[in-house]
Amino acid sequence: MMIKAKRTQLLTMMTLLFSLSVPVMAAERECTPLGDGPEIPDGAAATEAELVTSQKAVKEYVAQGEFYIQCLKATEVKLGEDITEDQQQRILLAYDQTVEKMHQTSEAFNEAVRAFKAK
Repeated sequence: MMIKAKRTQLLTMMTLLFSLSVPVMAAERECTPLGDGPEIPDGAAATEAELVTSQKAVKEYVAQGEFYIQCLKATEVKLGEDITEDQQQRILLAYDQTVEKMHQTSEAFNEAVRAFKAK
């Protein structure tokens, strides 16, 4: 019971802290880590069409990140009580890094939109 509470506590903390990177095996397939985010145009110089295209790319990127997070969760469930401390730490690190990348990409896009609206 204590281990489960600690795991829940760690997952909650990682959700708040953000992060990705180490590929983790899920079932028989490998979870594919989230790569670099899409290029975000300079909002002060971008056209509306460029921002719309960028918005679509950011949404797709975030969706890929969410899929990877689900894969990580499935890996943890599959490992169950047999999960090692190392495996758990790798999953948490991958989760944390993924959330951070998604956050940074979304924030960069939001900054571009604010710059676009300010011109």
